[in-house]
Amino acid sequence: MEISDHNHDTLNPEDASLLSLLRSGLGIDDEIDSAVAFGIGVFPWRTIDMEIALLEVQTPTTMVAVRSQSPLRHLRFTTESSTIDLAVETNARSHSVRGWIDPPIECHVRFVSGDGTEIASGDSDDLGHVTVDVPQGGLMRLEVLPQPRFCTEWFHL
Repeated sequence: MEISDHNHDTLNPEDASLLSLLRSGLGIDDEIDSAVAFGIGVFPWRTIDMEIALLEVQTPTTMVAVRSQSPLRHLRFTTESSTIDLAVETNARSHSVRGWIDPPIECHVRFVSGDGTEIASGDSDDLGHVTVDVPQGGLMRLEVLPQPRFCTEWFHL
């Protein structure tokens, strides 16, 4: 049973006192009302863990290859003190790599092959931006020189 005084402005003092007496006699408390409302609101969430697990089971495990219209790729490398973001755009013979070093520093960047040979290099500006054309193919890493020295893990472009 719900006793409401939505129109308490229109109640005369006698009705308001009767409503108050009725509330106290039935043990209706505003705190209990809010707890019941909370319980009713939470009830639909009782099976959320099972529903999420079911979605994971129903998700296909085979991957579908999708080619983008844009040949642009993004790579991010982070350390405790620096982040390097690379935007790689592929053309016929090379990759145009635009990089952003955060925090910005002026530095020399080198793309190094697996045998230690420098593939390509360039210098960043005072805002940490650098653009380098890197030949296609092969395993490589990026080195930032001189300080703080930063080497990425190995990757393919």
